[in-house]
Amino acid sequence: MNHKLLILEDDTNQRKALTKLISEHYNNIIVESYQDTVNAQKKIESIDDYTLFLLDISINSTSVNREGINLATYIRGRKCYSQTPIIFITAYPRFVFDAINDTHCYSYIIKPYTNENVISQVDDIIKVKDTITLRTIDRYSVTIRFTDIYYIESIGRYIHFHTANNGDVTSRQYRLSELLDILPDCFIRCHKSYIINSNYVSTISSKNKSIVLNDISEDIPYTDKYKPNL
Repeated sequence: MNHKLLILEDDTNQRKALTKLISEHYNNIIVESYQDTVNAQKKIESIDDYTLFLLDISINSTSVNREGINLATYIRGRKCYSQTPIIFITAYPRFVFDAINDTHCYSYIIKPYTNENVISQVDDIIKVKDTITLRTIDRYSVTIRFTDIYYIESIGRYIHFHTANNGDVTSRQYRLSELLDILPDCFIRCHKSYIINSNYVSTISSKNKSIVLNDISEDIPYTDKYKPNL
């Protein structure tokens, strides 16, 4: 699964260093960097799939300001980013309570930082984004890795996740249409009641309008409406 990260940092050397650090450490993260909030906000307005934001706080001024926090407040105002992790990297510890209270930031890193500190924080977020946490019908929380999901089935008001390591997990937390906005691109809707993980597809039968998944004994139906997805 690929991730997209936006950096806001007005210091050219630090911006380049952060971009280089993350790009070289991860082969599944696309990094975009900006030196001012105006251009960063314009980009955020047009993109809805950023995984993470790394923001400096005091931007392009001879005096200390909180432009980075203002941008983070804007980010939080967009529905698609209401829960997206924000990490502040700043030389000013005085803003920590504003950052936490106003933007519910994931982390607050004080300059000078170490590469290890940055990578550790990003690692934690990327690992979270490779999973989904569900509230089961028994009111437990279960975290499932995307790669462990064979297929997802809707029966009435219940969604059943058929998985490799967690067995069958039943939840009422999402609709199938909502899950497609959360799951990576390898998940395909093949029927009004089914989403499959295409990485497990073994064969597709046009005669029976069914899909065989590796390690799964039952066939999964598909309909003509969703055949183009296959």
